[in-house]
Amino acid sequence: MKNKVLKKFLLIALTFILVIGSSVAVFAASAYSDWETVTIYGNTYDYRNIAYVRYLSTGNTIEAIVQSKTVNNPTVPTGYMGGQARLYHDVNNIRVLKCSSDLVYNNNSAHEFTVYSDRTTDNDYYYALSCVKFYNGNGYVLFDINRTPNACPSSKGGDADNDNTYICNEVVGSADEEYELIPAEGVDGTIGYVRSDELMPNHKTIEEAIEFSKNSSGGRTIPLYDDEGAVIGEFALSSVTEEGVAALRKELDEIK
Repeated sequence: MKNKVLKKFLLIALTFILVIGSSVAVFAASAYSDWETVTIYGNTYDYRNIAYVRYLSTGNTIEAIVQSKTVNNPTVPTGYMGGQARLYHDVNNIRVLKCSSDLVYNNNSAHEFTVYSDRTTDNDYYYALSCVKFYNGNGYVLFDINRTPNACPSSKGGDADNDNTYICNEVVGSADEEYELIPAEGVDGTIGYVRSDELMPNHKTIEEAIEFSKNSSGGRTIPLYDDEGAVIGEFALSSVTEEGVAALRKELDEIK
């Protein structure tokens, strides 16, 4: 009888520890959104977000990755797939852009296209909320990808709160030149706003898109504004690199 009571007590205690532990600590792990599918101009594409944690000897990092691929692997011509990888975190219940790649397009015929943001080592909860563009024969169609769950570079106490869906972009400008102000963190840590039209320019032809990708391959900066439109700093857009691509693609293939 005593043994049964003891076993029951230990089981309850273990369950309590597991429940409490799961609610107060989140361990370093990458987070993935579900695949989404769309058909544009006769081509069917899958695409998704990844908040990707890298385990490095110098310390863990996290970045946003946007992955696009054609269904059943047919190749599409140069410039048909575009993407911008964006990594966000929440600051005082406001969705703030932490890191972003520039807008880039596939520079040769391809069936898969992957874009990377800069990495951060700051230990906070982050999520990827990126964009893709696909050529429709007369320009590009933009799609916002569903956000990933939260992830952090290292174990972190507190509630991950994966249900936050704050919408805080403000639409401004005249009717013929409308843009959004997106809360963002500048290169020096200042919180301000970037303009959506400067973050992601609108390209109408493949030639424009490819030329833009070539000219911005070294990365670029755009102004960071305060809420009255004054420039208060800069926001950096990273160039796309191939560092770690082979290893990452192998991992992505394993979880498809």
